[in-house]
Amino acid sequence: MPSLQPLLENETVERGDLVLYHAGAFYWSAQRKEDGKTQYGIVGRGDQKSQFIATSGRVQGMAAWGETLVLRLRDSLVQIDPSSGETIKSYALPKMVNRQPIAFWQGKLALVDQNRLLYYNWPESGTELVPAGESKPLPMEKVQRAVVCGDALHLWSSYGGAKIVSIEKPINESRVSAIADIGKATERRTGGDYRWFWKMACDGKTLVTADVDQSVSTLHRYLQLGQSWLPVTDDMECLSDGAACRHSKREDWLEYYVSPANREFNGVVLLPASKTISQKIEEEEMPYGGVIKRDSEGNAALSLNTRITDRPVYRARISRYRVEFNLEARSTAFTDQSIPDTLAAYLADGPQYRITDPVITESRDRLLQDHASVESYINAQYNLVRRSLVYKQDGRFDAAPVVLKNGHGSCTEHSYLQIALLRSAGIPARLAWNWLPTSDTPSFNHKVAEIWTPEYGWIISEPLSSPRKNAGTVYGYHIVFARLAGPRHEFINRGDRLIAHNGKIAEGDRQPELSLKLVPVAGAKSRSMVEMAQPIEPSEPLERGIGNPARGDMVE
Repeated sequence: MPSLQPLLENETVERGDLVLYHAGAFYWSAQRKEDGKTQYGIVGRGDQKSQFIATSGRVQGMAAWGETLVLRLRDSLVQIDPSSGETIKSYALPKMVNRQPIAFWQGKLALVDQNRLLYYNWPESGTELVPAGESKPLPMEKVQRAVVCGDALHLWSSYGGAKIVSIEKPINESRVSAIADIGKATERRTGGDYRWFWKMACDGKTLVTADVDQSVSTLHRYLQLGQSWLPVTDDMECLSDGAACRHSKREDWLEYYVSPANREFNGVVLLPASKTISQKIEEEEMPYGGVIKRDSEGNAALSLNTRITDRPVYRARISRYRVEFNLEARSTAFTDQSIPDTLAAYLADGPQYRITDPVITESRDRLLQDHASVESYINAQYNLVRRSLVYKQDGRFDAAPVVLKNGHGSCTEHSYLQIALLRSAGIPARLAWNWLPTSDTPSFNHKVAEIWTPEYGWIISEPLSSPRKNAGTVYGYHIVFARLAGPRHEFINRGDRLIAHNGKIAEGDRQPELSLKLVPVAGAKSRSMVEMAQPIEPSEPLERGIGNPARGDMVE
């Protein structure tokens, strides 16, 4: 993005005024004081541009047509040459509500008038606009911005919750009948401060928003993925098929401490998963030595038989990401699934799942009627669990059919129900032990379902933590410790814990306890891409599935 020069002392840009990005420069509707009088117009700022173009009235809307700019004034459209500021042509406008956006979309001029979209052919000659068809109702009220980005017309409003509604091609009459001959409308969520979206433009690939007052201070970029606009950061990694991105990385040193100190410890502590889509472990240190053991499902544990002091028994650099999935970018038929024999354990039944129970099979069959692809079914069962259950701990761990009938459950029971619905449909699923940050002290305090997909490996399906909108999308910065076919870990003999002591406990001593600590990596941060001199485009490095952990050479 271009570097931007500040406004002059006599220039003013209001927070709610318009912005347009065109040919390497930003243009804002603005005012300028000259000899005590106010002039209305647009101010242009870019690497090679600093200009004010005066108009005969306040600018109500802006759009680019070829190399020129088209400005909407109170009762006219004015086409200007941005390099010289000269007027090329003026067109009369019918009476409309003031301060409504305009855009050129699908080769037509689109004018927003209250809650309707008006279409006009752009005249090559003459001074009158010719309607291109009937006006159409918009899928949202009080549109404040209309920006074309790619093939879609993006409408933004801060009323009733800040949101963007995108009207897209191809036409899909079954989705939105009210504007069937315009395109498919999809509501998307926006990140960041909603006030930034007052200043919204498109650079051809991403939306750009600006935090502007008297001078330009910050630019923000957003990439469209499925139903969301994601903040673009320099650590963002996206798949080239547009199905997933991870971003907003957090880096910490994760430290394990066993207490009480100055005691012999003979046992194991579970280690974090070394590589998942949302988590990466590097630079592991084990000051007491020990041996890395693996259970039958590949989870790692550090086996120690030594005297413990107050030093950490394990230390590693951990990177965690927010992950956004658009699973329905793909549509895999159930008959086209190819599931390896090694995943048989994650399709098996168990007393906590009861996948042949009529409560489960009837729910599965209802979902399958409307969701014929694997990806669509995965999201459908996620939404069923999210909407049908409220979070409640009652000290029990009921089986999935009971949980669904009760309409409530703990995180474990939410996971049981997801796993039952998935396995019943022939989709591998498992239980993940993890820490969901609900306090400053990391621990094992949460369980969540993971789903296997042929294209992307294992993905988290989290209905209890932000943003709670679809399978695979998770913002919670979980730390994953173990993934299991059932509820029990073969190394842990005392319930849901991350530590097991196999030696004798002297009379009067207490069982060894494990505490975890996160220490932020000095200087590590996730920066907005627009702060960089040469921004990198979102790329391919996000790995499909989970490879062999880096610590594999230490396996016993």
